[in-house]
Amino acid sequence: MGDATKPTATLPKATVALSPPTKPLTAGGVAAKPSKPDLATAETGPDETGAETFTNILAGVGLAAAIIVLSLQLNLASVWIDAEDNESEGGFSQLLD
Repeated sequence: MGDATKPTATLPKATVALSPPTKPLTAGGVAAKPSKPDLATAETGPDETGAETFTNILAGVGLAAAIIVLSLQLNLASVWIDAEDNESEGGFSQLLD
């Protein structure tokens, strides 16, 4: 079948010399090792854009819409539950069955 000693193609060598990696500056240098920011050192200034107020308004509108949808769903379910041909009339627990 196939020849097991078939020569393989050689890959080309790199022709560009890479520069050695740089070393970080020590304490005597200009740049020091940066410290990781954390919540204790973070400064939060007052929000002057009014985005928080807009967010609160949207949250209130969303809550009102959710309450309206819930009441509409319960009213619609009560129509089915209180139907005259319903065997277990008046029991909301039948919605979970």
